[in-house]
Amino acid sequence: MLKKMRLSKRCNFLELNVKTGIVINHLRAIENGQVHPDEDNLYKLQNALELTTPESKKFWREANLDDQKFEHTLDTEYNYTWSNISHLLDAASPYPSMLLDESMTIVKGNMASTKLFVWLLGMDEEQAERLINEAPNLIELILLDEDFKKYITNWPQVAVNLVERNHDNNPRLQTRIDKIFELLPPDELQRMQGSSAKKVENLITKLNFKKDIYRISLEETQTSFIFNSKDLNNHKMTITNLMPRDQRTRDFFNLLARF
Repeated sequence: MLKKMRLSKRCNFLELNVKTGIVINHLRAIENGQVHPDEDNLYKLQNALELTTPESKKFWREANLDDQKFEHTLDTEYNYTWSNISHLLDAASPYPSMLLDESMTIVKGNMASTKLFVWLLGMDEEQAERLINEAPNLIELILLDEDFKKYITNWPQVAVNLVERNHDNNPRLQTRIDKIFELLPPDELQRMQGSSAKKVENLITKLNFKKDIYRISLEETQTSFIFNSKDLNNHKMTITNLMPRDQRTRDFFNLLARF
Protein backbone atom coordinates (compact mmCIF):
# COMPACT_ATOMS: atom_id res chain seq x y z
CA MET A 1 0.00 0.00 0.00
CA LEU A 2 2.75 2.47 0.96
CA LYS A 3 4.74 1.74 -2.20
CA LYS A 4 1.72 2.28 -4.43
CA MET A 5 0.88 5.59 -2.73
CA ARG A 6 4.49 6.76 -2.67
CA LEU A 7 4.98 6.11 -6.38
CA SER A 8 1.63 7.66 -7.29
CA LYS A 9 2.75 10.84 -5.49
CA ARG A 10 6.14 10.69 -7.26
CA CYS A 11 7.86 10.64 -3.87
CA ASN A 12 11.20 8.89 -3.30
CA PHE A 13 12.48 7.43 -0.03
CA LEU A 14 14.74 10.39 0.68
CA GLU A 15 11.91 12.88 0.24
CA LEU A 16 9.70 10.78 2.51
CA ASN A 17 12.52 10.59 5.04
CA VAL A 18 12.94 14.37 4.98
CA LYS A 19 9.20 14.96 5.31
CA THR A 20 8.57 12.44 8.08
CA GLY A 21 11.84 11.97 9.94
CA ILE A 22 11.39 8.20 9.58
CA VAL A 23 14.68 6.49 8.70
CA ILE A 24 14.84 5.02 5.20
CA ASN A 25 15.42 1.43 6.38
CA HIS A 26 12.24 1.60 8.45
CA LEU A 27 10.32 3.06 5.50
CA ARG A 28 11.49 0.14 3.38
CA ALA A 29 10.39 -2.31 6.09
CA ILE A 30 6.93 -0.71 6.20
CA GLU A 31 6.70 -0.78 2.42
CA ASN A 32 7.75 -4.44 2.26
CA GLY A 33 5.16 -5.40 4.89
CA GLN A 34 7.80 -6.43 7.44
CA VAL A 35 6.37 -4.01 10.02
CA HIS A 36 3.19 -2.00 10.44
CA PRO A 37 3.55 1.75 11.09
CA ASP A 38 2.50 2.83 14.56
CA GLU A 39 -0.02 5.62 15.01
CA ASP A 40 2.60 8.37 15.16
CA ASN A 41 4.36 7.24 11.97
CA LEU A 42 1.04 6.80 10.24
CA TYR A 43 0.23 10.44 10.99
CA LYS A 44 3.54 11.49 9.46
CA LEU A 45 3.17 9.33 6.35
CA GLN A 46 -0.39 10.48 5.75
CA ASN A 47 0.59 14.14 5.97
CA ALA A 48 3.74 13.71 3.89
CA LEU A 49 1.87 11.92 1.08
CA GLU A 50 -1.13 14.26 1.30
CA LEU A 51 -3.53 11.33 1.19
CA THR A 52 -7.16 11.74 0.27
CA THR A 53 -9.88 10.65 2.68
CA PRO A 54 -10.41 7.24 1.00
CA GLU A 55 -6.65 6.66 0.81
CA SER A 56 -6.23 7.56 4.47
CA LYS A 57 -8.99 5.20 5.58
CA LYS A 58 -7.50 2.33 3.59
CA PHE A 59 -4.02 3.08 4.90
CA TRP A 60 -5.21 3.05 8.52
CA ARG A 61 -7.15 -0.18 8.03
CA GLU A 62 -4.13 -1.95 6.55
CA ALA A 63 -2.11 -0.88 9.59
CA ASN A 64 -4.84 -2.40 11.83
CA LEU A 65 -5.56 1.00 13.39
CA ASP A 66 -8.78 2.97 13.87
CA ASP A 67 -9.43 4.61 10.50
CA GLN A 68 -11.61 7.28 12.09
CA LYS A 69 -8.57 8.92 13.64
CA PHE A 70 -7.29 10.08 10.28
CA GLU A 71 -9.61 13.09 10.43
CA HIS A 72 -7.48 14.53 13.21
CA THR A 73 -4.10 13.90 11.66
CA LEU A 74 -3.75 16.55 8.97
CA ASP A 75 -1.00 19.00 9.74
CA THR A 76 -2.07 22.08 7.80
CA GLU A 77 1.11 24.09 8.31
CA TYR A 78 3.30 21.09 7.45
CA ASN A 79 1.47 20.36 4.21
CA TYR A 80 1.39 24.06 3.37
CA THR A 81 5.18 24.22 3.53
CA TRP A 82 5.67 21.30 1.16
CA SER A 83 2.95 22.60 -1.12
CA ASN A 84 4.87 25.87 -1.39
CA ILE A 85 8.09 24.02 -2.19
CA SER A 86 6.34 22.13 -5.00
CA HIS A 87 4.94 25.42 -6.25
CA LEU A 88 8.43 26.98 -6.31
CA LEU A 89 9.81 24.04 -8.28
CA ASP A 90 6.95 24.14 -10.78
CA ALA A 91 7.26 27.92 -11.11
CA ALA A 92 10.66 27.48 -12.75
CA SER A 93 9.11 25.51 -15.64
CA PRO A 94 9.88 25.01 -18.44
CA TYR A 95 13.38 25.06 -16.93
CA PRO A 96 14.80 22.45 -14.53
CA SER A 97 14.44 23.00 -10.79
CA MET A 98 15.47 20.62 -8.00
CA LEU A 99 15.25 20.51 -4.22
CA LEU A 100 18.60 19.42 -2.76
CA ASP A 101 19.49 18.44 0.78
CA GLU A 102 22.72 19.39 2.53
CA SER A 103 24.67 16.62 0.78
CA MET A 104 23.42 17.84 -2.64
CA THR A 105 21.20 14.79 -3.04
CA ILE A 106 18.11 15.36 -5.19
CA VAL A 107 15.04 15.21 -2.95
CA LYS A 108 12.51 16.37 -5.51
CA GLY A 109 12.52 17.72 -9.05
CA ASN A 110 10.03 19.37 -11.36
CA MET A 111 8.91 17.88 -14.68
CA ALA A 112 11.52 19.87 -16.61
CA SER A 113 14.34 18.24 -14.62
CA THR A 114 12.85 14.82 -15.43
CA LYS A 115 12.77 15.72 -19.13
CA LEU A 116 16.39 16.88 -18.97
CA PHE A 117 17.37 13.40 -17.75
CA VAL A 118 15.18 11.86 -20.47
CA TRP A 119 17.05 13.82 -23.13
CA LEU A 120 20.58 13.44 -21.77
CA LEU A 121 20.46 9.79 -20.75
CA GLY A 122 18.20 8.47 -23.51
CA MET A 123 15.62 7.27 -21.00
CA ASP A 124 11.89 7.26 -21.24
CA GLU A 125 9.99 9.42 -18.76
CA GLU A 126 9.23 6.53 -16.42
CA GLN A 127 12.91 5.56 -16.21
CA ALA A 128 13.93 9.17 -15.55
CA GLU A 129 11.34 9.51 -12.78
CA ARG A 130 12.61 6.26 -11.30
CA LEU A 131 16.15 7.66 -11.33
CA ILE A 132 15.05 10.79 -9.47
CA ASN A 133 12.99 8.65 -7.06
CA GLU A 134 16.19 6.80 -6.19
CA ALA A 135 17.52 10.13 -4.88
CA PRO A 136 20.78 10.46 -6.84
CA ASN A 137 23.50 12.73 -5.56
CA LEU A 138 24.09 15.64 -7.94
CA ILE A 139 27.83 15.76 -7.27
CA GLU A 140 28.22 12.04 -7.95
CA LEU A 141 26.22 12.35 -11.17
CA ILE A 142 28.39 15.16 -12.47
CA LEU A 143 31.75 13.84 -11.31
CA LEU A 144 31.37 10.07 -11.70
CA ASP A 145 28.47 9.12 -14.01
CA GLU A 146 30.04 8.57 -17.44
CA ASP A 147 26.66 8.63 -19.23
CA PHE A 148 25.89 12.02 -17.72
CA LYS A 149 29.16 13.91 -17.70
CA LYS A 150 30.13 13.06 -21.30
CA TYR A 151 27.56 15.62 -22.48
CA ILE A 152 28.92 18.43 -20.27
CA THR A 153 31.26 20.33 -22.58
CA ASN A 154 32.73 22.43 -19.76
CA TRP A 155 33.04 19.46 -17.40
CA PRO A 156 36.47 20.39 -15.92
CA GLN A 157 35.24 23.84 -14.86
CA VAL A 158 32.03 22.41 -13.39
CA ALA A 159 33.97 19.71 -11.53
CA VAL A 160 36.45 22.19 -10.06
CA ASN A 161 33.58 24.49 -9.13
CA LEU A 162 31.84 21.76 -7.13
CA VAL A 163 35.03 20.62 -5.43
CA GLU A 164 36.27 24.10 -4.56
CA ARG A 165 33.11 25.49 -3.04
CA ASN A 166 33.31 26.45 0.58
CA HIS A 167 32.01 23.38 2.41
CA ASP A 168 33.79 24.18 5.68
CA ASN A 169 30.45 24.51 7.49
CA ASN A 170 29.44 21.05 6.27
CA PRO A 171 32.30 18.63 7.09
CA ARG A 172 30.29 15.55 6.13
CA LEU A 173 29.69 16.91 2.63
CA GLN A 174 33.34 17.90 2.30
CA THR A 175 34.40 14.39 3.32
CA ARG A 176 32.05 12.91 0.73
CA ILE A 177 33.45 15.18 -1.98
CA ASP A 178 37.01 14.25 -1.02
CA LYS A 179 36.17 10.55 -1.39
CA ILE A 180 34.49 11.13 -4.76
CA PHE A 181 37.50 13.15 -5.87
CA GLU A 182 39.77 10.20 -5.07
CA LEU A 183 37.77 8.01 -7.47
CA LEU A 184 38.41 10.22 -10.48
CA PRO A 185 40.81 8.72 -13.04
CA PRO A 186 44.20 10.43 -13.57
CA ASP A 187 43.33 11.84 -17.01
CA GLU A 188 40.29 13.63 -15.61
CA LEU A 189 42.35 14.99 -12.72
CA GLN A 190 44.73 16.42 -15.31
CA ARG A 191 41.83 18.03 -17.16
CA MET A 192 40.72 19.64 -13.92
CA GLN A 193 44.20 21.01 -13.23
CA GLY A 194 43.79 23.29 -16.23
CA SER A 195 40.74 24.89 -14.66
CA SER A 196 40.47 27.05 -11.59
CA ALA A 197 37.72 28.25 -9.31
CA LYS A 198 37.84 30.65 -6.40
CA LYS A 199 36.70 29.13 -3.11
CA VAL A 200 33.58 31.06 -2.15
CA GLU A 201 30.36 30.33 -0.32
CA ASN A 202 27.99 30.23 -3.30
CA LEU A 203 29.92 29.82 -6.53
CA ILE A 204 27.65 30.04 -9.57
CA THR A 205 27.90 27.02 -11.83
CA LYS A 206 27.51 27.37 -15.58
CA LEU A 207 26.59 24.11 -17.31
CA ASN A 208 27.04 23.65 -21.05
CA PHE A 209 25.56 20.53 -22.62
CA LYS A 210 25.97 19.16 -26.13
CA LYS A 211 24.12 16.16 -27.51
CA ASP A 212 23.42 15.40 -31.15
CA ILE A 213 22.66 18.72 -32.87
CA TYR A 214 21.67 20.50 -29.67
CA ARG A 215 23.76 22.81 -27.53
CA ILE A 216 22.31 24.29 -24.36
CA SER A 217 23.81 26.63 -21.80
CA LEU A 218 22.45 26.86 -18.26
CA GLU A 219 23.31 28.88 -15.18
CA GLU A 220 22.65 27.71 -11.66
CA THR A 221 20.75 29.88 -9.20
CA GLN A 222 20.21 28.79 -5.62
CA THR A 223 17.80 29.59 -2.82
CA SER A 224 18.71 28.08 0.54
CA PHE A 225 16.41 27.94 3.53
CA ILE A 226 16.07 26.26 6.89
CA PHE A 227 13.29 23.69 7.00
CA ASN A 228 11.43 23.58 10.30
CA SER A 229 8.56 21.26 11.14
CA LYS A 230 7.38 19.13 14.04
CA ASP A 231 9.79 16.43 12.81
CA LEU A 232 12.77 18.42 11.53
CA ASN A 233 14.52 21.45 12.95
CA ASN A 234 17.20 23.53 11.29
CA HIS A 235 17.38 21.23 8.27
CA LYS A 236 19.04 23.18 5.46
CA MET A 237 17.59 22.67 1.99
CA THR A 238 18.38 24.32 -1.33
CA ILE A 239 16.25 24.92 -4.40
CA THR A 240 18.54 24.90 -7.42
CA ASN A 241 17.21 26.30 -10.68
CA LEU A 242 19.01 25.80 -13.99
CA MET A 243 18.17 28.87 -16.01
CA PRO A 244 18.93 29.47 -19.73
CA ARG A 245 21.82 31.72 -20.68
CA ASP A 246 20.78 32.29 -24.28
CA GLN A 247 17.78 32.24 -26.60
CA ARG A 248 18.80 28.92 -28.13
CA THR A 249 18.51 27.25 -24.72
CA ARG A 250 15.17 28.93 -24.02
CA ASP A 251 13.85 27.65 -27.34
CA PHE A 252 15.13 24.15 -26.57
CA PHE A 253 13.30 23.87 -23.24
CA ASN A 254 10.12 25.38 -24.65
CA LEU A 255 10.23 22.65 -27.30
CA LEU A 256 11.04 19.96 -24.71
CA ALA A 257 8.04 21.00 -22.62
CA ARG A 258 5.68 20.05 -25.45
CA PHE A 259 6.69 16.40 -25.35
